[in-house]
Amino acid sequence: LLNVDLQGACQVVVDIHSRFLSIAAHAHADALAVEVRHGGVDVLADPGTYCYHGEPAWRAYFRSTLAHNTLELGGTDQATSGGP
Repeated sequence: LLNVDLQGACQVVVDIHSRFLSIAAHAHADALAVEVRHGGVDVLADPGTYCYHGEPAWRAYFRSTLAHNTLELGGTDQATSGGP
């Protein structure tokens, strides 16, 4: 995790992890995701988990690369889901 605080006005966080190798069992498909806060307000935010036992389609979306502030190449997730 790279966290840059620019004089308290703007904070940028870049997720530079490699917590998984193609299976997003607990982690999400969000490598190199960017989060930005300005003046204490989320400008680009991590979407979180949504809900573990809710609508499966929404759960799948919130775990996907598309839901995060990062790159998706060729319409393909960075990882495949390892479970519900």
